[in-house]
Amino acid sequence: MIINNDDKDEDGGDGKVDLKRTTIAYYRGRDDDDDDDDDDDDDDDDDDDDDDDDDDDIAKCANEDDIADNANEADIAKCVNEDDIANSANEADKASSGNEADIANSANEAYIANSANEADITNSANKADIAKSANEAEITNSANEADIANSANEAEITNSANEADIATSANEADIANSANEADIE
Repeated sequence: MIINNDDKDEDGGDGKVDLKRTTIAYYRGRDDDDDDDDDDDDDDDDDDDDDDDDDDDIAKCANEDDIADNANEADIAKCVNEDDIANSANEADKASSGNEADIANSANEAYIANSANEADITNSANKADIAKSANEAEITNSANEADIANSANEAEITNSANEADIATSANEADIANSANEADIE
């Protein structure tokens, strides 16, 4: 530092410089400057910290976004899988229903076939009953005819007996008449 003692002060001073004060002021100024530099450094550090914080925040947000995206994708994938499972279940239900319908149809066809068989059996039984009835009617008719024949025979026998009785009576009358005639003689 150069101190010029020859210059006069504008205020009319002797131009002398108080070295003590100047020195103190000089060093004081340096300290202040150093402090300012320190402050600047601190500010720079703060700025750097802020930048780092910002970077961290950005990275954190990006990570959170990625996590959120991944979660959404996982949810979407889960939903798709659930839809697939639900669709598969529905298809399985439809297939089961189809099978059940086939089974039911088969059962119905079996019932129909059984019913037809039962109807055939019933018809056969009815035909057998009719045939049996016809046979019974024929037997009855035959029996009736036999009874009629028997009755006719019995009537004939009766008639013959009657005729024999009549003949016997005639003979007896003749005998009586003859006896009477003999008595008369």
